[in-house]
Amino acid sequence: MCRLLIDHIETKTKETIVDGEISRLLEGKSQVSIKCLNVDFESKKIESFYDIQLSVKGMKNIYESFDQYCLDEVLEDSNKYHAPQHGLQDAVRRISFLEF
Repeated sequence: MCRLLIDHIETKTKETIVDGEISRLLEGKSQVSIKCLNVDFESKKIESFYDIQLSVKGMKNIYESFDQYCLDEVLEDSNKYHAPQHGLQDAVRRISFLEF
């Protein structure tokens, strides 16, 4: 619902004096990197976000929720990463925050 509201406000303010202010105020940036374990390949992609979904159940505080969100994810078995020119590979997916 929040994303729909932000999209609507951005559309309505386009080409006005406040064009771009919503993203300037609310947009964050993260980097997703995937590094193959058995071949020399790494992919890095910067993504914009307005919100993220954190797990809170069983967490002591918001910091622990962020730590869990940023845990490395091993891509293996039926969840291998398809690396260009290398095919399916075991890899590690990592997310880090660049801007809030």
